[in-house]
This record gives sequence, structure tokens and C-alpha cells, in this order.
Amino acid sequence: MNDMSNPDTNTTQSPAPAPAAQSPAPPPPPDTQAPAPPPAGADPQQQQGWARPDWREAYAKGRGGDDKLVSRLSRYASPDAALDALVSMQTKLSAGELRVTSTFPVNGTDEQKAEWRRGNGVPEAPDKYKIELGNGIVVGEEDKPTVDSFLKAAHAANLPGAQVNSLLKWYFDDLVQGETAKMHEADQRAAQQVDDQLHVEWGADYRKNKTLIEAYIDNSGPPGLRDTLFGARLSDGTPLASNLEVLRWLADQARAYNPTLALVPGDPSTAVKTITDEIANLQAMMANKQSDYWKGPKAQQLQARYRELLGARDRLPQRQGQV
Repeated sequence: MNDMSNPDTNTTQSPAPAPAAQSPAPPPPPDTQAPAPPPAGADPQQQQGWARPDWREAYAKGRGGDDKLVSRLSRYASPDAALDALVSMQTKLSAGELRVTSTFPVNGTDEQKAEWRRGNGVPEAPDKYKIELGNGIVVGEEDKPTVDSFLKAAHAANLPGAQVNSLLKWYFDDLVQGETAKMHEADQRAAQQVDDQLHVEWGADYRKNKTLIEAYIDNSGPPGLRDTLFGARLSDGTPLASNLEVLRWLADQARAYNPTLALVPGDPSTAVKTITDEIANLQAMMANKQSDYWKGPKAQQLQARYRELLGARDRLPQRQGQV
């Protein structure tokens, strides 16, 4: 029997053992672990964890769950919009377009206060404001006390020059000029109303009485008295020159002060001669019984005029030094 058929002596080779399994590689540190790639076709807005639909709540939760923070973030449609707003704000700050202001150092040193004012457009003193009202408007003497008082208050409140000029421009444009226009219109209405009434009362003597009043004031008082009186106002704001009682009284005073002026308005220095000459002319007419003094439509008027002139002449000695 052949040896090769003997199972005890069979030389068939047994299979090689399987290689030992290798241990898995340790995971990389958390800070170097690469994110898993997004699935194909995923929405780009969902590729980052912070871009999930509840990104506002998640952000606020990591900072204490502040509901107010969630409300602020709700102004932005997406995280990209919020980041755009942040970058825009930083750009403006860097360019100086936005100024982060601090409150005035009330308890600071004088130097700290001065430095704050310099940085915020406030001059060092009220009289250092540069007034620029535009349209050729300047502060008049009558307005200066009011403006000076305002500048002191503005400086105490630390108002910058631009705001001061804006307020002053409103004051002069809208308030002062507006009130002046209203007052002018009211003065015109009052003057017209009084003028119409005096035309009715004084009739043909209207112009004469006006002239008498002016001559009386000019000759009985100091220079400029007429402008002072007629520029004055009564307690209700009405011009004195538009008051009926005042004008009536002035007309009576003018006639009593110098009757010659009532007869021959004009230069007081020639009034006496004018009256004397007119009396002589009328007396010459009286010598002729056929003259207009005695006959015709003018007779009654001339005779009344003669009596009026005689009465004025008889009062002349009392006023001779005032004519």
C-alpha cells in the first residue's frame, strides 16, 4: 500500500491563520475635528448649525435665555442680515460717521468739562457762540438782551452751535417776523378804522385838525416828541396814534394852545401877520357895500370868517410869546 494513501502520513498543508484585527485609530481632538460634509442638495442656509430655524432662540439661550435679545434679533431675517448690520456699524464707526458720546461730566474738573465741550461742538462761553442765521438776518439791538439770555441758557444746557443757530433761526423767522407781520396788519386795521370815524366827525376840518395836532406837538414839546407819542402803545397793545379819545383831546389842546394855528395852519412864526393881513383885506371889502362881503353867496362865509379872525386876534396877547 502506498504511503501517500496513509492518512497518518498525509502531508496536506493546513490554511494560514487570519491576521489579527487592527485597533481603530483614535478620533482627532475636538478642535480639529472637521465637520461632516452636507448632504447633496442641502439648503445652504441649513449647512451650518447656527443657521437653523431657531438660531435666534439658540443664540439667546447660550447667553442666559434673554427674551429681549430674541426680540432684538427678530429685526433681522437671517444670521447673514445680522452680521451685515454689525459690519456696517463697525465700518461707520471706523470712518467717524458715528460718534459715541458721553454725558457731560457735571462733577468733573474744569479741564474735563472744557474737553467735553470741545469734542461736542459747545463753545467755552455763551458769548463764544458763532451766530449764523442766514438770509441776511442779524441780531438787532432791541433783540440782543433776549438773545444773550438765550445763549446763557443754551450754554448751561451744553447745546452745540448748530442747534443754537437752528433755534435762533426759528425764533427770528417764524416767531419774531411772524408776530411783527401780525402786529403790522392789526395796526393798519386800527388806523383805518379810526381814520374813517374821524373823517365823519371832523368833516371838512379833518385835514386841518391833523395838521393842528402835529404843529401843537412839535411846537409845545421837545424835539422828537411826535415820533415818541405816535410810536407808543397803550396797555392793550393799540397804538396811541390810533386811539380816538387821544386824538380828540389832542385836537382840542391844539386849538386852545394857539388859536391862530386853527385859523391859519402853517408856520407859527407867520401866523400873527397872516391873521392881521386877512383882517385888513376883509375890512377893505366891508367899505364897499357892493362887495362879496355884503352880497352874493360868499357873504355869510366871509362875515363868519371876519368874526373868527377878530376872536383869535383878541386872544393873541395871552399867547404872544408862544406864537
